Amino acid sequence: QYGIINFEGPEFKPNQEITQKEYLMILSRLINRYYVPYFTDDIGQDEIDEMYKRLMREGIVKDGEKAPEETVLREDAIKFLIRVLKYDKVADIKDIFIVPFKDEDDISPELKGYVAVASGLKIISGAGGNFNPKNILTRAEAAVIIYNYLDD
Repeated sequence: QYGIINFEGPEFKPNQEITQKEYLMILSRLINRYYVPYFTDDIGQDEIDEMYKRLMREGIVKDGEKAPEETVLREDAIKFLIRVLKYDKVADIKDIFIVPFKDEDDISPELKGYVAVASGLKIISGAGGNFNPKNILTRAEAAVIIYNYLDD
């Protein structure tokens, strides 16, 4: 409805894995809906590079994390969103969080705080008691994460 989630082509394809540039473009629209271009057949590398420069300046993407064509793991999707929310300084504090998922040990140690914060904010709830941090994020899952963020 608000044009935040808009993928290339006429179909949503909910089960398709999402690329980093697609996910970050969605997050960029959360920050500034008028700045980020929509996916169209003529979106160029210049627009994508500019988006990455901006996200790196804002600390949402760190050095060595830029991988536009790579898929996004669920735990990395949460990492980027928590950085958008500016809660990363808190999420980086070690050993103060309770992660409510049975597969907590599968979450990268440096990202446990991010997952705990996202769970506490009800942005994520998991499935069957698991978060499945190493699963590749789908377009549908990205939409649910963004919806939950906006619904709060």
